[in-house]
Amino acid sequence: MHIANSLLAALPRTEYQRLLVGLEPVKLTFGEVLYEPGEPIRHTYFPNDYLVSLLAVVEGRTVLEVGLVGSEGMVGIPLALGIGVSPVRALVQKTGTAMRTKSARFLHEFR
Repeated sequence: MHIANSLLAALPRTEYQRLLVGLEPVKLTFGEVLYEPGEPIRHTYFPNDYLVSLLAVVEGRTVLEVGLVGSEGMVGIPLALGIGVSPVRALVQKTGTAMRTKSARFLHEFR
C-alpha cells in the first residue's frame, strides 16, 4: 500500500492502521486558509501533494513566511506540544489532497 505522506508512511504499520480509522481524505484548494493566528486548531492535516505556508502576522499587518509544509510533514504540530491555538496563519499554496483528522482524535492517538 502506497502512503503519499512521508510522516504517515514512517509510522509502524499497527500505529498507522489505528490512526487510519480517524483519518479522512480531503481536497484543499489554492488560497484556502486552514488556521488563523489565535484560532483553535480543529484538525490536523497530512498533505499528500500540496503545500501550506505558515505565515506570522507582525505588527498587525506585515506577513512573514515562517514555514512550509508539504508531503513530508503535518499541519497542526502545535497540538503535539500541548498548544491548541494556532500561532500562525496556515495558507494552502497548491491545490491538492490530504488526510485530515480531528484534533481530539490526533491528541488521543498521540498520547
